[in-house]
Amino acid sequence: MRRRVVVTFDYACDPGLVWDINTRFDSFGRLMTGVATFEGMPEARQLARGDVFDVRVRLFGWMPAMPYRMEVVDCDHAARRFCSVEFGGSIRQWAHVSEVVETPEGCRFTDSVTVDAGLATPLMPFWVRNVHRSRHAPRLEIIAKRRAGLPSG
Repeated sequence: MRRRVVVTFDYACDPGLVWDINTRFDSFGRLMTGVATFEGMPEARQLARGDVFDVRVRLFGWMPAMPYRMEVVDCDHAARRFCSVEFGGSIRQWAHVSEVVETPEGCRFTDSVTVDAGLATPLMPFWVRNVHRSRHAPRLEIIAKRRAGLPSG
C-alpha cells in the first residue's frame, strides 16, 4: 500500500539558486527546523548520485532518535532533478523525486513523494504535505539572504 503526494511552489528567482538550496546539506537543517533533526548528515556540500547516508532522525527535534537511511538513486544537476529512496522507523519506503524547472516568472519547485509505511500509510499524505510545505518559509528566507549576500545558514 503506497500513497503519492506532490507539493509545488513557485519562486520569483533563478532556478539555480533554488536548486542549490535544495541540494546543499548546509541548507537542509534550516529547511527542517521544527520538523526533525538529523545526526550524521554530511558536512556542507552538495548532494550527489550514489550518496548513501545512515543517520539518526529525531522527529520535532526531541523525540527519541531512530535510524534512517537515505540513498540518492539519481542526481542530475544540469536538469535540476534528483531521486532518492529512504527508509527507517515506520517508513518502509519514502521514494522522493525533487526538481526545479525554469518558468517565465522564475522557477517552479516540485517534490513528489511516494510513501509506504505499512498500516500507517493512510496517515502519511498529511505528514508528507506538512513536512514539505514547512520548508517553504525557510526557503524564502534563505533566498532573500543569499540575494542580499548574507550568510544563509
